Amino acid sequence: YFISQSVDDEVAATFGEELIAAYASRLARHGIELDLEEGMDHYRAGLVFYISIAAGLLAFDTVPERADQLGRTMLRRIAAETIRTGAHLQFG
Repeated sequence: YFISQSVDDEVAATFGEELIAAYASRLARHGIELDLEEGMDHYRAGLVFYISIAAGLLAFDTVPERADQLGRTMLRRIAAETIRTGAHLQFG
């Protein structure tokens, strides 16, 4: 969630895999094995789920301006990451 929603598209594209690799490394220190490709698969699956959160924010006729902007930003970032990571091909 953090990578796809909390940073600009360029940051996610530049550091996304590195952050997932760091996460997997941290898990390994605690005896949990997760290789980079499996971590990326989990991330791509999450992207597909996050679309529903953005759609939920935008589903109503009247939405406060802040919620509307948040939903649009989320949807744009999710779409960019979905295409960049190939999640649309994996789960589409």
